[in-house]
Amino acid sequence: VLGEQHVETVNCLSNLGVLVRAQGDLKGARPYYEQALAIRRKVLGERHPDTALSLNNLGNLLQDQGDLKGARLYYEQALAIYREVLGEQHVDTARSLSNMAVLLLAVGERAAARLYCEQALAIQRAILGEQHPETARSLNNLAAVYEAERNYTAAQTYYRQALAIRRDVLGTHHPETLTSLNNLAILCFYENKFDEAALYMQQALEIRTNILGSQHLDTENSRKALAMIEQRRNEARTKSRTWWQRLTRS
Repeated sequence: VLGEQHVETVNCLSNLGVLVRAQGDLKGARPYYEQALAIRRKVLGERHPDTALSLNNLGNLLQDQGDLKGARLYYEQALAIYREVLGEQHVDTARSLSNMAVLLLAVGERAAARLYCEQALAIQRAILGEQHPETARSLNNLAAVYEAERNYTAAQTYYRQALAIRRDVLGTHHPETLTSLNNLAILCFYENKFDEAALYMQQALEIRTNILGSQHLDTENSRKALAMIEQRRNEARTKSRTWWQRLTRS
């Protein structure tokens, strides 16, 4: 009734792509995204936010498939459009900056990734405020960059800020809150702060057990991670006790 080139038809194609991708069928999602992009370019033009959205969707998809070079091309095009059409101080521009930051971190360009993270975070704080899920996501991304740079003190600061916001805004049982708990547990593990690591992972395990049940794969992964942390903690305590005994005997 509406025709192939109608805006609502294109939106349906794009939404189908999102749905199929969410179901794990990355190959199946691509034709929907590509059709949506082709129609939007033809009907709306190259310099339109919806065209940028299609470019961004394809970038996400290619990144999921491991094609980082291809994803980068789409992300760069999307970001250029958002900046030109919507301006620097827009939530879609900030989201596009965040996507670029995650990709740049994946390819090892940490300084550039940090710059994009900081730009996205500044925009989101100004427009959305501190207590917003997207602000928390940028804090989490910035923490990941600092962690990759082995600046664990800065990483922990940002991870904790992200966790606090997610608990307040999304709730204790939200997947992104669980992600923050896991991130902090892993970071503390790397720092040999095994008591803190165990505390965060224990919280994640309890939440997953309550929501998913004790037999779910994610619950089992948390259980195994906690066991590993506790093993390393016990080894560290034994080593410390042995060292102290030798010191006092001398």
